[in-house]
Amino acid sequence: MHVTINHSSGETYRLDLDEAAAQSLYNMSIGDEIDGSPIQLDGYRLRVTGGSDKEGFPMRPGVPHTERRKLILSDGTGVNTSQKGLRLKKSVRGETVSSDIAQLNLKIVQEGNQSIEKALGLEQQGNEAEETGNSEEG
Repeated sequence: MHVTINHSSGETYRLDLDEAAAQSLYNMSIGDEIDGSPIQLDGYRLRVTGGSDKEGFPMRPGVPHTERRKLILSDGTGVNTSQKGLRLKKSVRGETVSSDIAQLNLKIVQEGNQSIEKALGLEQQGNEAEETGNSEEG
């Protein structure tokens, strides 16, 4: 499962979770807040904001299932209409996270003690790249 984390600064971070970490997110619904420790973010609080399944169908809030449903919709997640009053029958995924979800979107609600780059190990990679770049110049 891929997890996309949105930071308040506007930056996004993508993580690939193994099956054990992904199972800790199962049965969460859109709007639920979770602890970040299962996905290497100790001290962080995250809110589930959406996601999509393996075929690209979006999770829709208000659909209390884990499986895909066909609904008649006029607006919102999964619907793009240009005419006023137009209703379309669209397939959407329920709001509960399951093993069929390929991408999960999370938003940071409360930050931990260390920066998110350091918690994810991205800060160290950037410093190593700078060090190797400096040594090649000399």
